[in-house]
Amino acid sequence: MPTDLFAKLLILWNWFIDALSIVVVACRDHFSPPKRLLVRLGDDVCDVFAADGILLGSITREGEGWTSTSPVQTAFENAHIDLALPEAWILRRSLQPIAAESLPFVEALARHQIERLTPWRVADTYFGVRTEPFEDDPARLRVEVAVVARTKISHRLNFFRAAQAANIRLLVLENDAIPAFVLSMKDEFDGENDTVKLRRRISYGLAAALLLIGFGFGLSALEYWRVGGEIETLDEDIARQRALLRPPDLGTDMKVVTAQSLRRRHRIGPCVTGLLEALSDALPDHAYIDDFALEKGALRISGMSRNVADLVPRLEGTKFFSEVGFAGATTREEGGVDRFHLEMHIVANSENRCS
Repeated sequence: MPTDLFAKLLILWNWFIDALSIVVVACRDHFSPPKRLLVRLGDDVCDVFAADGILLGSITREGEGWTSTSPVQTAFENAHIDLALPEAWILRRSLQPIAAESLPFVEALARHQIERLTPWRVADTYFGVRTEPFEDDPARLRVEVAVVARTKISHRLNFFRAAQAANIRLLVLENDAIPAFVLSMKDEFDGENDTVKLRRRISYGLAAALLLIGFGFGLSALEYWRVGGEIETLDEDIARQRALLRPPDLGTDMKVVTAQSLRRRHRIGPCVTGLLEALSDALPDHAYIDDFALEKGALRISGMSRNVADLVPRLEGTKFFSEVGFAGATTREEGGVDRFHLEMHIVANSENRCS
């Protein structure tokens, strides 16, 4: 299943690259047409024409090579060159008619007939094929092949390759103007046409762009997580600071105490000093406390006394405490004293607050 998905994605990718390459080439050719030249080949002299038919110059044979004047040599660079072959160099042969449905395979059919119809091996030739429907039967096609020996034009092709031509086509012209055959050079000409080069550049460029986008997305995700962690830490710090400013009767789980929070608690909550003074005044001389806890408006005390039953009415008789009761069992200790545990509520009175 993953292999099939990858194959489908690869097909879509190639389709997109091919379509984009065709569009880019079409736009470029429309707004900036490529330089095109026509060279009429000859035995010793080859005339060079511009796309509008103006003669630019010629190239001439010198021994086994070819030379040209400087302006013409410069014109060949990055140009699309059509080489018009003389009719005398071409060997034409007619093949058996084929059905119109076989048109996509006509070049392969002609390739297998070259050695039978010409004195050369197929690897030693350039050939082109053209078809024409019969007038009385359009479903059948006439097939004609044009063949030229590679040795006949190899030196000329080497000259144009050395001149850095962008693309080369071999043509057989009809009436000196219309291409009757375009000879295949895909097994010989090692240069790439513009569409192939552009396709490769677009493919590499898009792949690099996707990698950069993925890399940027990864960095953004990491930065998002890092900032999110910092925000979470800041939120915790803010919550901690707010808890320190919260009144003590609202409760807090934070154990950090600052001078500001202590002053606020001292101002808003019951005055501990006043509570201790109230306890000292209310408790008899035979009673004392050894544990004191204040939490959420409730006070818990533990201590020793010879007469525990007398403690509750004494504490409720003050203006500081109410609902006084035992928070635990009273136990006898050595020396004839009892250990008590009392719990009471602090009366909400401004006199019980610290000023």
